[in-house]
Amino acid sequence: METAKESQWHEYFEGVFRDAGPWLNYPNPQCQTQTWALALEAAGPVAGRRCLDVGCGRGNLSLILSAMGGDVVGVDFIDDAARSNRYPHIVWATQSLADASFGKDLGSFDRIFILEVLQYTDLVRGLQTLWKMLAPGGRIVGTVPNRDCPIVTRTMARFEGAYSAPTPEALSSAIAALEGLDFWACRGLAFQADQRIAPYVALAWSTDLRWTEPPNRMLFAAAKKS
Repeated sequence: METAKESQWHEYFEGVFRDAGPWLNYPNPQCQTQTWALALEAAGPVAGRRCLDVGCGRGNLSLILSAMGGDVVGVDFIDDAARSNRYPHIVWATQSLADASFGKDLGSFDRIFILEVLQYTDLVRGLQTLWKMLAPGGRIVGTVPNRDCPIVTRTMARFEGAYSAPTPEALSSAIAALEGLDFWACRGLAFQADQRIAPYVALAWSTDLRWTEPPNRMLFAAAKKS
């Protein structure tokens, strides 16, 4: 049974799917496109790898991964027949990361993408669930909003607890606690004053997330030991 929080997000994202417009995580296409590009860079090679796209939405990142040679499974908590109709060569699943049964029938993966999802569920539990699905030598790449950013703080207030962005300290602790962690790093994505080409400036990769000016997003990559 869905919780009130899950029901709220079902209704919200069903509207996003229906209206085919932007939403709070990607207010314009440039934000989404640049996020995908930076995530793909962080993932390393995907050709010949089994890839999981968690929170796949309309399926565009999954399609990109498939075009790059990945064996792709896209999963989202919104059931969308259009995904399978448009891209029948990709495996689609309707599941919620908040459910205890998530991923039990999906197998293991070499690359897991978790872009703009963890703010809707328990950060630690969500990461640990996906980590168990990651094959040795594999890599998880994700983005989350930064609670220290004033824009994100206002978004959290708007949704009254249903949207829970982590602090840099909470993200660092959750990743560092993953069993069999080989390495990890994170980079901030800060809005540029001039957004005509790209909305974000991507800060340097680091495990020290003490930024002078808090970025809007945190992009992280974590690799499991072989």
